[in-house]
Amino acid sequence: MSEQVLKFDQAGIRRMVRYGIILLVAGMLGNLVFSLVTTDRQMILSLQRFQPVYFFLAVFLSLVPWITNTLRLMIWTRFLGKRYNLQELFKIVLGADIGSAITPTAIGGGYVKAGMLVQRGFNAGAAASLMTLGSVEDGVFFALALPIAFFISSSADNSIVNNFFSKLGAQYEIVFLVLSGLILVTSLIIFIAGKTGKLHTSLVNKIRGKISKVWQDFSFVYLTIGKTGKSRFFLSLLLTAIQWICRYSVLTVLLKALGITVDPVLFFLVQWLTFSIMTTIPTPGAMAGAEASFYLMYAHLIPRDFLGLITTGWRFLTFYLQVGLAIILISCISFFNMQK
Repeated sequence: MSEQVLKFDQAGIRRMVRYGIILLVAGMLGNLVFSLVTTDRQMILSLQRFQPVYFFLAVFLSLVPWITNTLRLMIWTRFLGKRYNLQELFKIVLGADIGSAITPTAIGGGYVKAGMLVQRGFNAGAAASLMTLGSVEDGVFFALALPIAFFISSSADNSIVNNFFSKLGAQYEIVFLVLSGLILVTSLIIFIAGKTGKLHTSLVNKIRGKISKVWQDFSFVYLTIGKTGKSRFFLSLLLTAIQWICRYSVLTVLLKALGITVDPVLFFLVQWLTFSIMTTIPTPGAMAGAEASFYLMYAHLIPRDFLGLITTGWRFLTFYLQVGLAIILISCISFFNMQK
């Protein structure tokens, strides 16, 4: 293992872990306060129908993405000729989880994953392609799953879902105008700077050359997948489906632990809406905003007496549990690797 990798493992991971611990403690304390404020204490004390077996099932489902993400990463790294052991791949997945906790949700942990791949021998273009490939697989799955979920669940009669999609359709013009404006402004800046000589030709050529190299490596990966990696793509897509179905079923199983039965397909769809809203929240890991989004989205779907408690439980199982365990596990792996 190179000095560069060791430096990343020791310094970079320590830094991520330190920030992750601070945010984890702050977020969990905030969640505890939120739960106490929004839930009647007698309701908390009278949870006699709580069924632990369903809670442990919810915990298992919340950790399935670690398994699927590790396998998805193994499929594509081996396809590109890099054979890492499962521990290294799992460590990258853990690092991405911690990275997603200390950055806004829209950024996520993809950049951490790409950085760790670069440190382990990938060129920047190939690492970037693997970072975006995960998003492509997610997008393909949801493009197939969401229409099916919408039509087979009771969501067709649900005002929350209908209002969301009607408002989403109205935003296309705004998104188009914003993107067009950004492209126009960027083009004008480059044109004016070039005319006035403020961008030195050699610097421009150097930047252009690096971007061209990264793009060539990036596009090469996708072209190679298109030619010889279709079966791997479908296998990875199957793992993607398992991953999101398990993650979006955590809430349904958690409610079952409290003796509350709901429409799992409807809740799958509303989970997607909730997580989509969370991507617009600028706080690290969507802290505070995630709880608020969940509380508002499920205000008419979960019994009011349980809503605050369920919000806290859902957030713990889908975020704080993974981050806390990821911090412990990646610290242990790094420590034992240093002892070798």
